[in-house]
Amino acid sequence: MAHAEWANRLNQEVMQSETPMPGIKRSVTNASGDVRQLEVKKVPLRDKSSRVVGTLTMSEDVTRAVNLEKQLLQSQKMEAIGNLSGGIAHDFNNILTSVINSIELSLMDVPGDTPAGKDLHRALKASQRGSALVKQILTFSRPSKEGMLPTRIQDVVQEALGLLRASLPRAITVREEISRRLPLCMADPNQINQIVMNLCTNAFHALRETGGTLTLFLGEALIEGERAELLGLSPGRYAKLVVTDDGPGIPAEIMDKIFDPFFTTKGVTEGTGLGLAVVLGIVRAHRGAIDVDSRPGHTAFSVLIPEHTGAYEVLDMPVDNLARGSGHLLFVEDDPDQIETIPRVLESIGYTVSATHSAAIALSLVDRDPHGFDAVITDFDMPVMNGIELARMLATKMPGVPVIIVSGRERAVEQVVPVDNVRRIVLKPYDRSTIAQVLQEVLKKDE
Repeated sequence: MAHAEWANRLNQEVMQSETPMPGIKRSVTNASGDVRQLEVKKVPLRDKSSRVVGTLTMSEDVTRAVNLEKQLLQSQKMEAIGNLSGGIAHDFNNILTSVINSIELSLMDVPGDTPAGKDLHRALKASQRGSALVKQILTFSRPSKEGMLPTRIQDVVQEALGLLRASLPRAITVREEISRRLPLCMADPNQINQIVMNLCTNAFHALRETGGTLTLFLGEALIEGERAELLGLSPGRYAKLVVTDDGPGIPAEIMDKIFDPFFTTKGVTEGTGLGLAVVLGIVRAHRGAIDVDSRPGHTAFSVLIPEHTGAYEVLDMPVDNLARGSGHLLFVEDDPDQIETIPRVLESIGYTVSATHSAAIALSLVDRDPHGFDAVITDFDMPVMNGIELARMLATKMPGVPVIIVSGRERAVEQVVPVDNVRRIVLKPYDRSTIAQVLQEVLKKDE
């Protein structure tokens, strides 16, 4: 219904009912093409004889308030779902840690080319896929910032686009407009790649039946004033990534749900509903913002990532080889399956291990022999005394002995900062190669 027709209908209703009309919100497009939210109020006008002869209309632009309310509701919803998913992921991580390490131990006893060995390899791959799914859940719950480094986003986007071109059908045309002269951004290249792949896959699903054009733009944007406030950003310069398709558009009735975890309009075999939720989590972890503009024939997802101007150094990544070592380790874990498997894993790479399910027992072992351990590996979530509290106690009993925290919850990272003897945090699920590499780095550094 046109705005003039809508206004006339309301005027007639107010005049006939002779009662004021409370505020009604209405979307309108201004001369610049921007969609604004108006709150319209109408009251009847009376002549000297109290007859209603017209209406008085008051309109207020409430776009900013409406957008801020939507952001607040979305943040509250994501926080609640994130807390729930984080708890579920923690339990799965404990299970997967036991499964992965048990399979690795079994493979040490079973030849890989036997039917049993091949079955174990398949089980290991399936467990690793499960681990990847849990990491996706954690990405929108509380994305990791471990991989942040000054990054040429244009190189990451170009690489992702190259992979996508090979998989898209010919009915979909890909156009790109990628600036090669962009400042560095403090970003995780793997997560930026995931943003591009997820947004382009989303566009592909919109175009797969009819074909069309997928356009990818990467450039710079200056975000200031009201625009920065509405997006929840600090004023400044941002890298702007826009993925556009000319498909049917997103129905208005589901627009507020598209970033919800597990919400999907696809079939049960076509997706998990995590794609856009993961993108939102990654963007927020990068202190950026995402915006959506959709109507029939046009859908655009715009991602803003802040530019980085500080000094940096490029660090060489460790080689992913099994690192054997030696020394006496104290292993503290309340999960009975991991108590059975992890010490055997550590012994298989050269270490002597004393294992216990209780922080109190661990402290008594240290009291008996304060100089008997080269390092401590402890779980974060334990009853009575958690891993951080145990680390603080060990700092006074065994000064200088490194502690490694293992956890299925990334919030452990935040609580470890003030504990000097905690050298590394390992997120579950972890395998033999991961813990071996961490131990080698920690013990070598302390030497």
